Amino acid sequence: MVMLFNVEKDVNIENLRKGSACLVYSNYGWPIWRKAYIEPIIGHRPEFECKLSVYRLACHNMELNPYSRLSQQSVEIKISRHSKPFQVQLKWADRIHRKFVVCPSRLFAFDQWHLFITAMEIYRAHKVDLVQIYIQSVDPQIFKLIKVYEKNGILQIRPALEMPIIDSLDFNPNSETSWQNQLVNFQDCLYEYRESADFIAFPDWDDFMFTRSYSIPYSSVLNKLAYKHPKYVGFIVDRYLGVHESL
Repeated sequence: MVMLFNVEKDVNIENLRKGSACLVYSNYGWPIWRKAYIEPIIGHRPEFECKLSVYRLACHNMELNPYSRLSQQSVEIKISRHSKPFQVQLKWADRIHRKFVVCPSRLFAFDQWHLFITAMEIYRAHKVDLVQIYIQSVDPQIFKLIKVYEKNGILQIRPALEMPIIDSLDFNPNSETSWQNQLVNFQDCLYEYRESADFIAFPDWDDFMFTRSYSIPYSSVLNKLAYKHPKYVGFIVDRYLGVHESL
């Protein structure tokens, strides 16, 4: 089980590591507390400009309650030795095999319909199996367009992370994370599809990926690269400046 969480940068993460734990169940249904592992994603270094850092908490080899369905189960987690445990609802990672999944940057005050259509049609031409988008705010007319692609089956919608404003904080937590929680959305998409997809891409909406021909799937190009470089876990595509001349 993997959980992403934000924490204030000046919090001593070693104290959290010592006391973090997950409540799991034995084969007989008995509750057991097990150590959780916390790893930094971004923002843990002193020079990081935001006030909140992003961490990943993992509980390995969890034995879930054998007498309950996953949809009915939740895991109790303690972030530190002295904190109260809280419940997290479980969700299976995706188990449908796909060759190529795209997880673009989240939509925020998005009204650029020309970018959306161009990106989606390029993905369709290059045989992308699924585009999963995270929406924070979008123009109502574009949302209708998004629903058309969703009905077609090439697109899925998820809500983008937006943390509540807390009176005890003297800042907006959403403004004090890297790119306003965008990295958390990327991580969420990664963990949902990394067990089932051959390749996952994380582009901006104005990043258009091209092969030598629209008939060439992205996956076939990356399969050749993966075969040539079997120890690589990811690839960075060269970027070139371009403009829309006409629609």
